[in-house]
Amino acid sequence: MTKKQLLSIFVLLTGVAGLKASVADSRYFPWYPHMYERTLQKRSIFDAGAFFVTASSARGNESIERIGIPEIWGIYDQKQLSDALGIIGKTTPLLAQWQLQRSIAWDVKGKMEGQGAYFQFEYGSKKGFSVGITTSIMHLTSDQRFTIPTGRKQGSIYDSNPLMDLGLTPSQEEQLDAQRREMQALLGFTDAQWSESGFTDTELHLRYGFLTEYRLKCRKVDGGVFTGILIPSGVKRDPRNPASVPFGGNGHTGFYWGAESMFEIKEDWELSFRLQVSKRLAKTQISRMPVNHEPVLWGALEGLVNIDPGASFLFTPAFTMHDLRDGFGAGVQYCMAIHGGDVWTDERADKTIPSTLGGLRGNSGSYLIDGLYEKSKWSAEYIIATIFYDPDKLTKDEGIRPHIVFEWDIPINLLIEEKVSKTNIISLGISFHF
Repeated sequence: MTKKQLLSIFVLLTGVAGLKASVADSRYFPWYPHMYERTLQKRSIFDAGAFFVTASSARGNESIERIGIPEIWGIYDQKQLSDALGIIGKTTPLLAQWQLQRSIAWDVKGKMEGQGAYFQFEYGSKKGFSVGITTSIMHLTSDQRFTIPTGRKQGSIYDSNPLMDLGLTPSQEEQLDAQRREMQALLGFTDAQWSESGFTDTELHLRYGFLTEYRLKCRKVDGGVFTGILIPSGVKRDPRNPASVPFGGNGHTGFYWGAESMFEIKEDWELSFRLQVSKRLAKTQISRMPVNHEPVLWGALEGLVNIDPGASFLFTPAFTMHDLRDGFGAGVQYCMAIHGGDVWTDERADKTIPSTLGGLRGNSGSYLIDGLYEKSKWSAEYIIATIFYDPDKLTKDEGIRPHIVFEWDIPINLLIEEKVSKTNIISLGISFHF
């Protein structure tokens, strides 16, 4: 292998592309890195803007295309929660004849809507080093809507159709729902709406790389490696409100490492790649826990749990065309994010009532898929569409001018999407390159 081929491989694997760093391990929000261009004269950037968030469904698995956002943690089964009340020593309000059912599964739809502002700053030196920070602030409202499914409900312990299995009249439907609300109150849950304002997680990063022109048959090559820390400044989940959503890693500090590359393959045509691995540190905090394999959002127990999050992997190629007309350009970026299972450990001093964090055991002794380790795995896919105005393409001097950027993060199901919220984010920002 020649030196030139070795250099090509190094750039492909360890390049720093024109992509701003961000948090990339949330199953609710696509806080993925977006692209921007550096030049030999302008290696630093300040970027700020507003964004809007909306989501009304989630992706299930290969057999269930569309589910409610809360259902990524499992199906809400009223009979299961009724039995959980008995395990913790409370009397269930569920009627005796309905307690004879194997399963009373509900549809639980969720909706999230929010708006916020993001900020990013990166300073790059001509010696190849750069440092940066990214954060945002957001207001979010989230709600849950419970309905009795009209067809058979897949995903519960037993496939269930309460309307058919119980022969419910309209008045009995209202009675069953009233008992569901009473059960949740006995478990200490508040209502099914939640609203909160605050910061998302903040990231600090350090990069080292190079930027050169007319190399590897490209007009420009931007390459290097990076590392960063994820500061848990984001709003955390409220254990007593199942509608609450963490704005980041739910209080866990993290680190990430990776490599990026950008190639200007012809004038104003850029191809970028980014590989990133991140890991959150284990932390003990108050959380819900199941006692009857119920979804953790409605866990019958509340106490100290040590959660060791799994690693997350991000791969994102991008293609950008600058100066299509009078400084306007466009880009498209694909993001693939994969998160491994989290390890949950019951840290309560009094374990008289055991939790079922690990799930059911099979004949081989291994845990089945209802355990928290399996339910916390997820994978997401997104397309990020970008339209921007770059005045530097019209004037070649070194002045600092505002760049206008419109971006839309669109969830897709192309290869691996599973157990993740289908959240759209639309943003409009202004950036300064210097």
